[in-house]
Amino acid sequence: MKPNQDSKPTAEQLWEAYRSTTFRVDHPEGPIDIHIGGHQSRVDALLRETGDVSWAFVTAHNPKSGLLSAEKNAVRHNAFCDGIQRSGLPFFPGRGIGTDPGWQAEESLLILGIEREEAIDLGQMWGQNAIVFGEFGQPAELIDCREKPKPVVPDCPLDFDMRELQARVRRITPWLKRTSWAPLTYMMMPSVEKSGKELLYQLENYNGPEQDAAKALHATMTELVANFHRDVSVGGEEHRRQDRECHAALDEYNRYREERDATDADSLGRNLPDQTE
Repeated sequence: MKPNQDSKPTAEQLWEAYRSTTFRVDHPEGPIDIHIGGHQSRVDALLRETGDVSWAFVTAHNPKSGLLSAEKNAVRHNAFCDGIQRSGLPFFPGRGIGTDPGWQAEESLLILGIEREEAIDLGQMWGQNAIVFGEFGQPAELIDCREKPKPVVPDCPLDFDMRELQARVRRITPWLKRTSWAPLTYMMMPSVEKSGKELLYQLENYNGPEQDAAKALHATMTELVANFHRDVSVGGEEHRRQDRECHAALDEYNRYREERDATDADSLGRNLPDQTE
């Protein structure tokens, strides 16, 4: 979120702008307006319908309150929507509408059934300073996503030429699509995701002559990294379960081999002639 002002707002002004924003959900039966500190009876009704107990209102627009072009915001929002849709969580489209006429509304999603930590992780992934979160029967909260930031690799070099960037995208793409390979891929996920975010950061800050190519690669990587993060978040427990099963099976096989070797040795000992005779 960011007010469209000539002078950069202070942190206090920015936070107050967040708090005064109307977070509007575009529901088929009519808009639902969420306000920080207010109880959300209509959102509670949606939770009753789905059997969930918590919700979050999140945007992918304008990370760190830095105003992006409409085109870049659209690419981010489409990737964001695709990731949430693939997660299987119920959601509704919405917009964050500021009180300042110069504050540009931001396309957002109301996501049902998402837990607090998952919502914070999602906000951090999309570079947001804050998200809105609520639980059944409780008022809407403005949650600071900056309290436990995840590294975005700000010191990675930005002087790569386009051919090298294209080669790196080709190399990492298969790994970003291999989230179903457990347990090996699960063990490598942190490294793969870090590399993907680093490359995404470099593409976003590319200042070379091939801007169109960088823009296309950035859109591709945005979707790949978003889907990878979604698979890690949603499927992490499944990967851990498969990892445990794999190690349990290996342990069982090792026990079998030890018992077989012991049995073979015992049998061999009984069949050998008595050397004392």
